[in-house]
Amino acid sequence: MVAGTNLSSIITVQPISKNTTCPVLDSGTGILTCSQTSSPVSCSYQCPENLYLLSDGALIYSLTVTCNSSTAQWSHVSPSNSLGNFPPCTEKVTPKSYSLNATLKFVGATKCSDTASLASALTAVLKDSSSEAYGCMDNGNCFISSKNTTCSFSNGGLEVKILVIQTGGNLSSPQTMLDFKSQLEAETSLKLSVEDGSRKRAVLTLTLAKTEAAEITTKCEAGQQAVNLSCVVCGVGQYENGGKCADCPLHSYSALSGSTQCKACPDGLKTVSTGSDSKTDCTAVCVVQEVKSGYRSPAAGYPVTPDTKITTFCNSGYDLETNQTSSTKCGDDNKPNCHKQCPITKSSVDAKLHDPAVSVLSYKEKLTFTCPEEETLSVTCTKPGTSLLITCSVSEETSAVVYFVSGIVGGLVFVAIVIMIAVLLMRYRSRLGSMRRRGVVHVDPT
Repeated sequence: MVAGTNLSSIITVQPISKNTTCPVLDSGTGILTCSQTSSPVSCSYQCPENLYLLSDGALIYSLTVTCNSSTAQWSHVSPSNSLGNFPPCTEKVTPKSYSLNATLKFVGATKCSDTASLASALTAVLKDSSSEAYGCMDNGNCFISSKNTTCSFSNGGLEVKILVIQTGGNLSSPQTMLDFKSQLEAETSLKLSVEDGSRKRAVLTLTLAKTEAAEITTKCEAGQQAVNLSCVVCGVGQYENGGKCADCPLHSYSALSGSTQCKACPDGLKTVSTGSDSKTDCTAVCVVQEVKSGYRSPAAGYPVTPDTKITTFCNSGYDLETNQTSSTKCGDDNKPNCHKQCPITKSSVDAKLHDPAVSVLSYKEKLTFTCPEEETLSVTCTKPGTSLLITCSVSEETSAVVYFVSGIVGGLVFVAIVIMIAVLLMRYRSRLGSMRRRGVVHVDPT
């Protein structure tokens, strides 16, 4: 594979099964294996053979993440990675060159000669050496850079800094430079013959006292990063920035590995996380809303796509409205909310609950129960947090109302009867007086 290819197109993806709390993860360009029985639930993400993960400047073979059941969040999720994407799998490639920076301490001179002469003299000595470690100098696969050679006088000797560059031979391994470095550090009798830089052009013999600060570095092509004396290609969703692979910033993407820049999203579109690897990642953005007395996954305030599934979880003692789903798309208008549960109190032993295990009701949830003589009653949580009484007898408050109403009705009936009797008596007296006046009624004088 070469830089500039779509790495994800050749990766086998293993899907993840759904777990109880945290969102389902996308395996991206790697292979994801999850354990649903472990506590906490964990997933191991690894790359196929001969591909690697680049993490904090080091190559790793796998990455393990865990699910926090109290927040329903994966351990690698963050505001800049709200969907829990994994870093891309990448490959190691042959470096462009290796370099050995070394500082040599010489005795036998009180001032520096021409640096080009020093580099030339040192090259000649190493080529003539019987050590196989310097073989790359003889066959032209490596050389001492004269323009990077410096000289200074300190502590009674010359300090010469050199740069040995390997551009040929076996570049798939740093072994040539490692052997060169080991041999140079072991030298105790290396001698150079150089002109002293005076008009007399006297020849001085410099004896190597010691080699210190020897370090090997790697030079990579554009779109790559040097890691452990190797080069790795910046993966999809990344770009090379100053010799380092970095995730594409928000609202940009990189669909090809080995990129040196990311493409900006079209006008009006954004990405919800860094490291986007496709133009399709450029979309409208929806911010997850907060929920009182609960939490959401992905978390409130995180940017996601409008069709991202948002799951709502309620704190202890709270629940969603009955028959309301806990998962909705971020772009949906009707978001589930958490309501305080209604506790149930059973005051009548005669009441038989249709679901004996129920001790609380969700908002708008209905519970039916049966009383003696097969009378079916029900209670409903119409006001969150209200205590519900399960009873088959009339309560004292209800009895008081009944007695009060009965008293009023009885009093009204009594008054009506008295009024009727009074009316009848008045009619009787009136009729009796009329009959007397007509002489129909005779009164016995005795």
